[in-house]
Amino acid sequence: MALALGLFQAHPLKAGEPSRAMPNATEASVFTASAALDLEALETLLATRSARSERVKLSVELAEAEALGARLLPNPVIDGTWGTVPIGTTNPSDLADPLGNVPHYDIGVSYTVPIGKRGPQKARANAAVHAAEADRDDLARSEALELGHVLGRVATVQLRLAGLTDLAAQGQEAIALAEARVQAKFGVPLEVDRLRIEVDRTSQQISRATADLSGLLGDCSLLLVQRCAPFKTPEEAKLFLRRWVELALKAQGDVEQRADLRGLRAREDVADAHLAYAKALAIPDPTVRLGYTYDRFIISGNQMNSLNLSLSIPVPLFDHGQSERRAAGAARERLAQEISRRKRGSAEAIEIFRLQIQTHLTQQQLLEEDLIPRAEEILHALQRAAASGLVPLTDTLQARRTLGELLVEEAENYGAAFEAALALAAEFPSSAVSRPRE
Repeated sequence: MALALGLFQAHPLKAGEPSRAMPNATEASVFTASAALDLEALETLLATRSARSERVKLSVELAEAEALGARLLPNPVIDGTWGTVPIGTTNPSDLADPLGNVPHYDIGVSYTVPIGKRGPQKARANAAVHAAEADRDDLARSEALELGHVLGRVATVQLRLAGLTDLAAQGQEAIALAEARVQAKFGVPLEVDRLRIEVDRTSQQISRATADLSGLLGDCSLLLVQRCAPFKTPEEAKLFLRRWVELALKAQGDVEQRADLRGLRAREDVADAHLAYAKALAIPDPTVRLGYTYDRFIISGNQMNSLNLSLSIPVPLFDHGQSERRAAGAARERLAQEISRRKRGSAEAIEIFRLQIQTHLTQQQLLEEDLIPRAEEILHALQRAAASGLVPLTDTLQARRTLGELLVEEAENYGAAFEAALALAAEFPSSAVSRPRE
């Protein structure tokens, strides 16, 4: 760990640099990658651009609507009756206007009182809102990590391109020198041909890297729904990779605050509330009814105006919430097991990814401080000797090829360290792998 942090201390961040770089679509039509982008910045950037986020935003709004409904009281029921309608002979048989004097009219209002159920229903709905919000945050985080992966590959390819371009330029200089020596009858055409083959080989590598860069920028554009441009300079690309590795190594956040685990815990709360509701189903909900009766059959001694109050109670003899209790208990148990396994997996993965990063940084230190400087020194010495006619120009071919391989290895090693850092960042909350905001 000391080696890893020491390597970054040798490349401190510049004071006064912006804490985040998120181009506004109204200010620029092209998104340009920047070293100032961290995980939270990418999440904020994607919040207004991602097409997939609209679905989870809708889920949050629907859950909030259900929570609003769970807080409302049940509606009362109004009923009406037209009863004692005479059919056939009336009693007395000479009763005038039977339809007007015999039937009674009844109107009532009833209300079912939920006992022990409203609390669990509200708790379940609120927990469902928290679960939907966690799903929204988890998707934003996943997309930010996906975009981070693309930008890391962009940075890696740019570093590879920079090294190959320098080699190609040096090769062109060597070809010019070789041609001059041939014209001066001091060299042979075979040297020129071998140098040209080497430069053409490097050009092919540059073409492949350029094609890779175009494809990665296309992936970036699909995620952002906006045209993407690479980092402005190779140094900016290298700084982006180093910053992510540095932030990942320093991450010390609470794993349980990660969006996916927050969502699982919210679903645990949903299951707990569902279990409480299922238990409450064993308690019958009484229905109270208040009615008013207007009876026209007063000739028989009936009361013309009367009130009635009734109470009905269902008997939970067969169904008293058994299936709901079983379903809620099973969901609670499985969710608890998933949370436990994810936490154990994260604890193991964090150690593995930290070890991978340290291994890559050790290799990087060896490349930057020893192998590449020595390869450059040998190449420059051979070039000077070849220019003085002490050695053939073709002797520089192997040295240039070795340097090119080391530069490509350096770029790929930066990318591998970044990928390990990205995997490590995925095990922590976003705030743990982002720079403090001013």
